[in-house]
Amino acid sequence: MDRKVLHTRKKYRRKRSSVIFLTSIVLILVCLGVVAVTFALKPFFTEEKAPVSSGESSHTVSSESSLVSSSSKEEPVSSKQEESSAVSVSSAPSSQETSSAQNSSNEGISNGEVDAYFSNACFIGDSRTEGLRLYGSAPSAAFYSAEGLAVNTVFTQPAVTIDGKKMSVVDALQKQSFDKIYIMFGINELGWPVDSFVASYGNFVDKVKELQPNAEIYVENIFPVTANKSKQSDIYNNPNIRTFNEKIKAMAQEKGVKYVDLYSMLGDKDGNLPKDSSPDGVHLEREYYDKWVRCLMENGD
Repeated sequence: MDRKVLHTRKKYRRKRSSVIFLTSIVLILVCLGVVAVTFALKPFFTEEKAPVSSGESSHTVSSESSLVSSSSKEEPVSSKQEESSAVSVSSAPSSQETSSAQNSSNEGISNGEVDAYFSNACFIGDSRTEGLRLYGSAPSAAFYSAEGLAVNTVFTQPAVTIDGKKMSVVDALQKQSFDKIYIMFGINELGWPVDSFVASYGNFVDKVKELQPNAEIYVENIFPVTANKSKQSDIYNNPNIRTFNEKIKAMAQEKGVKYVDLYSMLGDKDGNLPKDSSPDGVHLEREYYDKWVRCLMENGD
């Protein structure tokens, strides 16, 4: 009886081993089949990525981007109050961007020639002149400029920093003597009565002549805005700018200082600032600040 039971058990174990072996083989074959099917179907389920065109890549310019970047809209000014309307210039670029702008050469003029020409020059003005400081190629010049500065605030607004101290333009002019002084005002004062503006401008020019008797003084007229900007504004438009420029020219002749016609130099054949030259219709793109510098060098003497 014991031998018979033992024989039965051995027979059962052999059958179970055979079943397990066959099951394992089937599972392995099934797994191999699944893998093979997966690889075979993979190309049909793989998402094809579209190539990226080089034209779709973004290019960031400082706020500088930047005279460019974020310029605030000008608000009309009450002619009775003679207050300046601040026209924003784009935020200052990084030191690397500024260095790049200053190292760029003008057409036909080397950086050395630019530095030498403006080595003891001073630029006085509002946000447009401040843009020239940030983006132009005259790094050796001094800049007594600030956003919103006007001909009636040069006497009081602490717009200049010398030796860590803030002071007005008039006070700063008493600290150093210059060979050339370039002055440009008017874009912020276009809402003033023109005669009142010119009278204030003339008073400042007289003060500059008093404080800088050996300097050659240049009065730059107001260069134009773009055609689109001119159409949109009752104040900041090119016919109004031309009216102001006629008065500025007469004042410069009366005061015996040189008059620089930036309006004709930077405007197009229709008397508008070229569309591609300005990010906001009022201020200049980087390359046009270099053009401004060339205009002064070619027409300043």
